Amino acid sequence: ELGHAAIDLLKMDIEGAELVALKDLNDSRKIQLVDQMNIEYHHHINSEQDFLAEFLAIFEENNFGYQIHASQNSPFTAKTFEDIQIYSYIKTPARNRG
Repeated sequence: ELGHAAIDLLKMDIEGAELVALKDLNDSRKIQLVDQMNIEYHHHINSEQDFLAEFLAIFEENNFGYQIHASQNSPFTAKTFEDIQIYSYIKTPARNRG
């Protein structure tokens, strides 16, 4: 059990378990304690599965904005593993939430 009223910054670099962790934060409602997240999202670890839209939807459902940065060597190739940096921020910080 977290003993904090708010978490200023949560950093995640968990090698492909990002969706599981974010779902757990969402399901437990602990996501409401977080003001910002810096996440290294591992896209296409399994080239036949795409979860980025589901991942971003959790942010949107919880009033988070986000910025995405990905470096891709040109030209694009199909089914390429990619690290994506996602910075997310609550639109109303926890200390201002009721």
